[in-house]
Amino acid sequence: MKNSKIFVYAALALSAFGMQSCLDYDTPGDELNANQETTETIISSGKADVIDYRKEISAAELKQATREMRTQLGSALKAIYSLRGGKDGNAPAAHAYQFAYSLGPDNYVQYFCVPHSDFPYSSFTLRSTYDMCKGSIGGPGAGFSAMKLDMAPTLNASKIDYMPEIKAIFLMLFNYSAIENADLFGPMPYTDFKNLKEESPFTYDDVKKIYYKVEADLDTAINCFKYYAGQHLAMVDKEDADGNPIYVLDSDGNKIVLKTVAGKDSVDADGNLVYKTEKEEKLVDNRSKDYKKQIGSTIKNRVQLLSSKYVDASDLSVWIRFANSLKLRMAIHMTGVDPVNAKKWAEEAVDPKNGGVIEKESDEIALYVSKTGTAHPLVEITGSWHDAVIGASFMNLLENLDHPYMKYLFTKNEVALAKSPRAVSGTSAPAVTPKGSVYVGMRNGVTPGIGQAAAANPYAGYSTLDKDYFSICQPPLYFMKVSEVCFLRAEGAIRGWNMQGEAKDFYEKGIRTAYLEDRDSPQKEYTQYVEQYLNVDAPKDIPYVDPQGRSKDMRSVTKVGVKWNDGDSQETKLEKIITQKYIASFPYSYESWVDLRRVGYPKLFPILGTRHGDGSIKLGKSNVQTAVNIMRRIPWAANDPQTKEDIANSGLPALARDADMGVARDIQMQHLWWDNGASNFETTE
Repeated sequence: MKNSKIFVYAALALSAFGMQSCLDYDTPGDELNANQETTETIISSGKADVIDYRKEISAAELKQATREMRTQLGSALKAIYSLRGGKDGNAPAAHAYQFAYSLGPDNYVQYFCVPHSDFPYSSFTLRSTYDMCKGSIGGPGAGFSAMKLDMAPTLNASKIDYMPEIKAIFLMLFNYSAIENADLFGPMPYTDFKNLKEESPFTYDDVKKIYYKVEADLDTAINCFKYYAGQHLAMVDKEDADGNPIYVLDSDGNKIVLKTVAGKDSVDADGNLVYKTEKEEKLVDNRSKDYKKQIGSTIKNRVQLLSSKYVDASDLSVWIRFANSLKLRMAIHMTGVDPVNAKKWAEEAVDPKNGGVIEKESDEIALYVSKTGTAHPLVEITGSWHDAVIGASFMNLLENLDHPYMKYLFTKNEVALAKSPRAVSGTSAPAVTPKGSVYVGMRNGVTPGIGQAAAANPYAGYSTLDKDYFSICQPPLYFMKVSEVCFLRAEGAIRGWNMQGEAKDFYEKGIRTAYLEDRDSPQKEYTQYVEQYLNVDAPKDIPYVDPQGRSKDMRSVTKVGVKWNDGDSQETKLEKIITQKYIASFPYSYESWVDLRRVGYPKLFPILGTRHGDGSIKLGKSNVQTAVNIMRRIPWAANDPQTKEDIANSGLPALARDADMGVARDIQMQHLWWDNGASNFETTE
């Protein structure tokens, strides 16, 4: 039976793509499969990535297009929400967020660990961190699935060309999601999905091609926003001192009626005569004030990603900075595989002549829970559900650097923790660890317990987020945070690139702006401790001890401090930058996983329980995580025959091209295009 994929712009069934959650999972798997069907169609325009930003469009035409595009604009917002755990057109919430982050990448980077294996409402078991569980492994693909279902039809709608600036923003967000997805899974049918190809077979584009196409689209978007803000020479009515038009008069001093091409008197819409005016060449805005006002209103209502500190939504310079910041992120990813173009892209991105990158908190792009009226999804996931506790390696890192978060962000053990009768040799766990006495994370990869109640499953009583504080401080769900941009520039600077500043300054600013609290929150505990933190010269060497004794004691793997030292080697500087970037990114794990694979930092504990993967991941050294223990990608793990055929015909060859090898496999340890081990200054393990 021939498979087809028909796209719609309303009432799309995300459940068919596995938009699943802890308590209401639908059919799992095949997040990128080839047999979704719907009824109402939008035909591909073939111009999803064409931005005709010089097109003459009046404010009235824009308003009419906005009215006619109401359904598609709603679908686009639905897609935006889905990038951070939204579902069915609603703002991000725990169910979909957990599927996209908490059951996968959050654990791969060891921010969190799932304390129980049983998900009875979802009919699957998650045996450990690297488990190839069909019920959850494809979850991170849900964001791009929503983009191709909800955003791609909007990009292909004919009326979107009457709002080129909105189209440019939507295309940037589609591409932002595409880069996230390519960095998670690898090759995908990027071109086919963007162009609404309706029937199989679908052709998988390699990651390199996706990166280069996205970069070109970003440059087009930047040009669009520059044109919107710019002016051009035009012949306009000459005006007197009071702003009234100066009319052409006949010899008797009377106004002359303007004639049509046919020689008739010209009249306006109300039937009044139109008179000739004197003209002059003058610089005029490319877009009128009314046009810009309508664009700003559409962004507020249908994009919703601007900070409350960004006062004028019709000022599109922030989107130039977002585009350049994404371009800089991509450039840093490419340092090991394409250093020449990486440097070129990065220097173009930060150049003030090109609009620059995000430098202020008011320019940050995020979904703000303070605006959506919902709590951050992790409040429910970690609090009510007990579905995530802090990872042991992450918490040990924070402890050893005396990070500000250790003063206020986490809970201590919820219950008294008894040493297990099955404790391993090599543990110094006491017989009982009293309730509320220690901050303790869970080792990623250990076999979790059963049940969400700490009384029956001690792992569920390990440290997690302080629910009350996390609720009050309302952390945004960032797309691009100023601290990340600072660390990107710091890395570029130590590579000898012109980042328009010094590595030390970018590094320290990145730490100062790293806190996860909403910028408008009255409670920002982080700011009380950050200056002291910046002067931490060396880690404390605090070991990790599992109170149950189910894993051996671990010496700290953190060997670098926080304080910047110009005398450090480039490799040490790189480790410091990435370690602080990792902390600053918390709890957003996708970018941290890229860095972990790309440069091997921060140094973390090995992830245990690799036997639950597909057999390609090894334990490596027992004292520190090494390259063979870092999962490199999420396998496609398709179920339906047509998708399997597409993967065999174009997916695996694309993987092989990216890895510069003859044959590639759909496995967890298959390296992606930018993951070639050449981004470091020294050989590391």
